[in-house]
Amino acid sequence: MGRFLKSDEHPGVVVDFVRRAVELSEGTVPLWATGRTGERQRTEVRRRVGATYDQAEARRIAEGSIRKEAVAKNRPADLINIASEKVVAAGRGLPVFSTLNAMASTVRKEVNASIRAGIHDRMSAVERAGLLRLLEERDADGTTHYNRLKKSAQSPTWSHFKRFGEYSTYELAVEPEAYDPKLDVDFTPLREQDLTVVGFGQAA
Repeated sequence: MGRFLKSDEHPGVVVDFVRRAVELSEGTVPLWATGRTGERQRTEVRRRVGATYDQAEARRIAEGSIRKEAVAKNRPADLINIASEKVVAAGRGLPVFSTLNAMASTVRKEVNASIRAGIHDRMSAVERAGLLRLLEERDADGTTHYNRLKKSAQSPTWSHFKRFGEYSTYELAVEPEAYDPKLDVDFTPLREQDLTVVGFGQAA
């Protein structure tokens, strides 16, 4: 199920098939004599496919699905597609595309604002100041320190872990004590005698 086509959107092959099936003259076009005729036709189509014309309910379903998915998705096309599937699955006629597009834009702004506010509220004053410095201080090439965050991640080597620790401590003012103790791993290689003690030095 989708939407009702406008009179000039009907495929010619479909129009020709219907014209010949009901034995109408050549050149007959898909137009309604009155608006009531068109509405009766749409009512019969909805009854045939088990759909209900309830735009208020359709918009409610669409908005709810967009708001739920916008937490993890940001492309309007993805949000509109998901909303359309939910509306169709509920047996409601689809709102026009402009309605869904405007709805996706509005909901995305609200959800993104909520996400930003949540991040802001979880940060301390020192951490917020550290983030602001990313836009104020510049490297030798003239770019701000924020530009570093946009670079692709490198391979996870020990030197990169150490560099991240130094950067987060001095640039973002993150205290080392704030790190998860579960991540406090000693990477010092085990000595040969240590391997023997724990049983790894013996031949299998």
